[in-house]
Amino acid sequence: MPYSPLTHDSVFLHVFGEPEGLPLLESLINAHFEAVGLPLVHKLQLQPRDLTPEHQGEKLALVDILAEDETGRIVNVEVQTTRKPAYFERTLFYWARLFARQLPVGDDYGKLRPVISLNFLEYEITKKGPWLHHFRLPHTTHLGFIFVELPKLLRSPGRRSLLKKAAIWGTFLERPEISTPGGPVALVALLVSARARMEAYMRIAPEVYNEIGELIGEARGEARGEARGEARGEARLTQEMSRVAVALLNEGMDVAKVASLTGLPRAKVEALSKTHKS
Repeated sequence: MPYSPLTHDSVFLHVFGEPEGLPLLESLINAHFEAVGLPLVHKLQLQPRDLTPEHQGEKLALVDILAEDETGRIVNVEVQTTRKPAYFERTLFYWARLFARQLPVGDDYGKLRPVISLNFLEYEITKKGPWLHHFRLPHTTHLGFIFVELPKLLRSPGRRSLLKKAAIWGTFLERPEISTPGGPVALVALLVSARARMEAYMRIAPEVYNEIGELIGEARGEARGEARGEARGEARLTQEMSRVAVALLNEGMDVAKVASLTGLPRAKVEALSKTHKS
């Protein structure tokens, strides 16, 4: 069982791997790219997750989330909840297939774009050392691996100040049920939106809820099946998302995008926008 509901494969995919979740995915990636000194991504587009073999007998590969930015750079985002003996070899295999399949016959090697693998681990690689690792080849930016040890992050002293946004996002991935952590207003708004998408998915996918079991029930502190409790929860969620919408409007985001990101009706967002401007 995943330690956190957000690192359950299907929940993570719903929150970050759908078109509506692209602002969340971009923020999650950029927080970690910024921490290790990589150029930030912009205008992400989701790509097919299945890396179909090109030759008979080759192994099929299925990644968690695959995206490409406006420069053609490819980012593979993976979540691993259990320790696997050959996980690093698998990560390298995914990278190799993504990198090699870029060039058709006759194209120049200069057209190759970087492939970066961002991995969130629900276990510790070692008991000592940092919680964030960045591996790259010298003299090229085309190969990059980032590994984030989420449990180690939680027990790191002063983690909020260590790598700023990366630490905030990592803490949130492990503990989405707690109060939204501090940080820039726009980032907090995105964290609240991510939590709302997670909770919405848990309501429409009860089999996932059952798989995660008591963790979610305890985290949310709700009595399942009580209509009154659900009504209070919906009202609280609407109130919270309204605050998120105002924060995003303050950042200059347009009404349609705010409505899509928060799940609020467009009319309500327009009303909030008018109130904000007045």
